[in-house]
Amino acid sequence: MQAMLLSAGYGTRLKPITDYIPKPLMPILETPLVILTIKWLISCGFTKIVINTYHHADMIETAIRKAAVEGAEIIIIREKTLLGSAGGIANAAKFLKNDLFFVVNCDILFDIDFRRLKNFHTAGKALSTLVLRKDANQEKFGIIGTNSDGRIVSFLGKPAGKRPVSEYMFSGIHVMNPEIFNILNTEFSNICRDIYPDLAKDGKLMGYELNGYWADIGTPANLFRVNMDVLYSRNPGWMNAFLPPIKPGGRYTGKNSNVPANTEIRGNAVISNDCVIGDNCLLQNCLVFPGTKIPPGTTVSNCIKGENFSVRI
Repeated sequence: MQAMLLSAGYGTRLKPITDYIPKPLMPILETPLVILTIKWLISCGFTKIVINTYHHADMIETAIRKAAVEGAEIIIIREKTLLGSAGGIANAAKFLKNDLFFVVNCDILFDIDFRRLKNFHTAGKALSTLVLRKDANQEKFGIIGTNSDGRIVSFLGKPAGKRPVSEYMFSGIHVMNPEIFNILNTEFSNICRDIYPDLAKDGKLMGYELNGYWADIGTPANLFRVNMDVLYSRNPGWMNAFLPPIKPGGRYTGKNSNVPANTEIRGNAVISNDCVIGDNCLLQNCLVFPGTKIPPGTTVSNCIKGENFSVRI
């Protein structure tokens, strides 16, 4: 199997964090999200993983090289200009055009059976199958309607005439046939806005319902929440094989991090790796990014803290 991780965007919902650190490197405890995703995909049987980069491309590429994950061909495509989701996929055509492929946004964590999804897609004879999920906020993200066969009949809007059987939101996971490259080009474009509405009208999209874990790390609050999911064992079981051992409770201190005995930790806190915490600090309900130095006497409360930023959650 082959997959593409969409990793080129600016991550504007995470600003100012993403002014300094790209979204794919958001830490889950002390593991960058993109590395966690790569390891999982390989464990699921993927043998080729294409990753596009643009914003802070050097940092992403360095992290992937440093992780040196084995078991699959890792192909990094650095975009000269930002191409958007559709343009980015089109730009990877020469690596993906010989077979169907999966596309995954690099700002989500989820649990899914990829082989079952592949079989569903093949049986549906669609050009693309989108993984969909029910959510109370689906109006905010845009409603996708399917009929009783799973065929997508409305995309990001109200259907004409009779309402569809089910309404969902898009999860950021798709499966595509290589024929999709016949309608994509490498100009900037968004696949959900510019491509999928017309394909839905032509009956070429299927929807596959995701009932398992799904989380978006695209905002500071969501990033903190996902880290808390891990600490309280609410995360998908597959993650445990790729994360450091965790003691029960809401606190974690990463390797090579120094926390003096006279610094107090209250509530939930993740102190990632290679952090230096000064004397007489107070840390509560916080996520401290890798390599962060916190001066003595500092209070870090209800925020995400990095070397160059502090963001309320």
